Amino acid sequence: MNVLMVGLDDGVFLGDNGPGNTAVRLRRYLETMRRAEPDSTLTYLVFTRERHRPLSLRDGLWLVPVRAPRLQLFPWAGLWTIWPLRPRLQPDVITTQDPLEAGLLGLMLKRVFRASLEVQIHFNLLSPYWRAEHRRWNRVRQSLARFVLTHADAIRVVSSPLKRILMETWGIPEERIAVLPVPVFYESQPETPGLADPQVLSGLHRRVVLFVGRFYYPKNLPGLFTVIERVLHASPDVEFVLVGDGPERPYATGRAAALDRQRIHVVGYVPYTDLAHYYRRADVLILPSLYEGFGRVVLEGYLFDTPAVATRCGGPEDIIVDGETGFLTGIEDMEGFADRVLWLLNHPGVARQMGERGHVYVQRAFEPEGLIEQMVGQWRRMYSSALAAVETDETAIHT
Repeated sequence: MNVLMVGLDDGVFLGDNGPGNTAVRLRRYLETMRRAEPDSTLTYLVFTRERHRPLSLRDGLWLVPVRAPRLQLFPWAGLWTIWPLRPRLQPDVITTQDPLEAGLLGLMLKRVFRASLEVQIHFNLLSPYWRAEHRRWNRVRQSLARFVLTHADAIRVVSSPLKRILMETWGIPEERIAVLPVPVFYESQPETPGLADPQVLSGLHRRVVLFVGRFYYPKNLPGLFTVIERVLHASPDVEFVLVGDGPERPYATGRAAALDRQRIHVVGYVPYTDLAHYYRRADVLILPSLYEGFGRVVLEGYLFDTPAVATRCGGPEDIIVDGETGFLTGIEDMEGFADRVLWLLNHPGVARQMGERGHVYVQRAFEPEGLIEQMVGQWRRMYSSALAAVETDETAIHT
């Protein structure tokens, strides 16, 4: 079985220290595929603006960069990149990271290779906040997504709220949508000795509230700083650590300096394997996003017994058991959000118990090997269905 993935995470070229565990997951996908089909291959076709070279992570696992100056050009650049590789690739299943630009390229390649197409959805593309980010362009992209989804052989979403929204808004039948969260292999990853900013960790002497995420619109940085200001004002024995990078980092740095540079630390990018140091040190993890597909940082925090507060923005609703392992609030209720953070800080014993319950819950509900088995199982079913359809056509021709 040959699988072609189409995605946007060019951090995979950094290996295990990239922003996420994509390289680890790709290797696990291939290992699982080969237990069932020993000759399986996995190729990751990935959008990038950088000058990456094609890379083999191991035998049968290739990364193919598609360089383009803008995401909108990804489908055509991808088709141009893949065309000379057709004789070698011959995918049986194509899976795309989204139903947008990656999805359009996947649909093109489905027709080129006559392969089965799985379309993944990792965020709520029907959220009004997502549409408001680029109002005219995202309206066009919504129409594109709906078109791509109607031609997909299978749809995978990373949370049950996403499935419910697709069913209620676009009328997609329940049986066409599989809920398969992103597998997280954190505890099995080694911790590297270097840290992005060890001075921050060694200098933390108060209780710590941690934010981990990209500094950009969906993460709701204005709301984040509303929470920070309210918590700092109410509790002098608290520090905030903000880990991440992105286009709104200058905004975060400026707001932190204006509020309290001694108690707000904007760390910047941290290698994925080093995030464990920050999760262990945190008393509370916060995620005040406008929209999320999954909210992986909440799950990662639970692996270190860290309770979480998040908005009801999609994915976290599958991970946080409200009142048991953390708290969920309204997307625009930042005062209520801050109150939940303060409650956890003021009840450290209960907060730790909530984090421990979260740990148990995610180990049971999001066991990574089981999730990967389910994902590969879906690809194998698509592959088998395609083979059966070909055999039926050939039988019809000969008769």
